[in-house]
Amino acid sequence: MKRLLYIVIPMLITLAVISLSLVSRGVDKKGVLDISQQTEQNTKPEKVSTYDHVSIQAAIDKWIAGNSGDYAVIVRDVSSNQVLGQYNSDEEFFSASIYKLYIAMLGYIDIDNGALDDADLLVGTQSLGECLDLMVRESDSPCGEALLARYDRSDAQDRLEQLGILGIDINGFTITASGVDALLSVISDRGISDLEESMRRQVYDKGLRAAFSSYEVLDKVGFSPDDWHDVGFIDGLQGGRVSIVVLSRDAGSSGVRSLGEALRKSLEFTR
Repeated sequence: MKRLLYIVIPMLITLAVISLSLVSRGVDKKGVLDISQQTEQNTKPEKVSTYDHVSIQAAIDKWIAGNSGDYAVIVRDVSSNQVLGQYNSDEEFFSASIYKLYIAMLGYIDIDNGALDDADLLVGTQSLGECLDLMVRESDSPCGEALLARYDRSDAQDRLEQLGILGIDINGFTITASGVDALLSVISDRGISDLEESMRRQVYDKGLRAAFSSYEVLDKVGFSPDDWHDVGFIDGLQGGRVSIVVLSRDAGSSGVRSLGEALRKSLEFTR
């Protein structure tokens, strides 16, 4: 019996030491899991969109084929970050007032990080905070030009690119659907609520806002004699959020509305 104890007890001690060693490899001195385990545990599976992107793409292609004008389109399911349909997404268009959307975004970011003060006067008696709202909500305002003049354009361009926003040329006042799509993703991901509220209350209602009248639309319109653009978010489609970018040339607001209606029908019935 004593011989057996002499054999068993050292074995038990050895097993205990090995177990403690294995546990210590996964936990640091403060009891926190090591980086590799943290990464594994914090990795969440990507959400899969329940929209039928094949049908949505087919609806875009069919509408484009049957209508005149030049278009660029991207539709994205924000919750899954999946592109549901696109057309001509890298063609350049004159930005018109869409430039005010990315300049406003930089303004809000700089207020948040302390580089700008929303109480500072920007145009006459209008503060920066007031101007950030006006340039998006009413658009027809000198505020956008005044804020753009505050920025070094090369630096602003670099900042957009660092945020992953490519396909927008600040100096050339050109945009692409892919660039504006990336811009909307940054606005939504960062939760820039003041900017989203101005988009919610903007006054132009002939494009996407008319096509999605039963839903909550947060958008920004830009137009010139040749161009009509409408970009933003549609909230409430099956309880979620979809971002839509429509850039157009030689089409007008009626073309954007018609395309929007085709998108609405495909989004409502392909989920």
